[in-house]
Parts: sequence; structure tokens; C-alpha cells
Amino acid sequence: MKKMRTEITKNREFGKRLAQLRKAKGFTQDSLAKILGISKRMVAYYEVQTDFPPAHLLPRLCNVLNISSDKFLGLKLIEPLPKNGRFLKRLTVIERLPEKAQKKILQYIDDLARASSH
Repeated sequence: MKKMRTEITKNREFGKRLAQLRKAKGFTQDSLAKILGISKRMVAYYEVQTDFPPAHLLPRLCNVLNISSDKFLGLKLIEPLPKNGRFLKRLTVIERLPEKAQKKILQYIDDLARASSH
């Protein structure tokens, strides 16, 4: 009985998890809705009004948010998420740059960090 209650509690947190993941990945409700081919209103509904994920959208949500379904459904813990999704989006873009450009950016970040610590 206790296990069932825990699973029910986890399911009720689906909307919160969706909102946190969406924000951490730098999506607005509108931008996520466009990618999924649904309305912004439906994304808001999933985040606030429903306790369970829409089964037909689950694979696409997992893909877009880059998370496994077991973590997305609350069956496994999610690592702490960054608070600034825009920062994470920029890091993703930087990862796609050539190695030489990445090294320049990392050097610049290191220089900024050193300068701000003095």
C-alpha cells in the first residue's frame, strides 16, 4: 500500500516536473507547444491541471526535453536542474562549435571568473 501511495504522489508531481524541465531547457510554454504541435494552453494544462502525462506525447516530450521516460515519470531521480535555461541552451550551442572555438570560449570564461574573484 505504501509503495502505491508513493507512486501516486510521484504521478501528481508530473506537472511540476514538466514545468521544471521545460524551463531548465530554456523553452517557454509557447515554444514547447509549437515543437509538439499542440497549443500553449495544453502545455499549461499539463503543467497545472493534470496528474498524468499524455501517453501520445510522452515519447516526443522525452525527446525534446532530452530525458528518459523513467526520470520524466518520476520513477528515477532527476539530477539537479540549472535554474537558468537560457544558460543551458547557450552551452548546448557551444558544444556544437569546433574545438578551437570552444577552447577560446572556455579561456574567456576562465579569465572572467578569475577577474571577478579578485
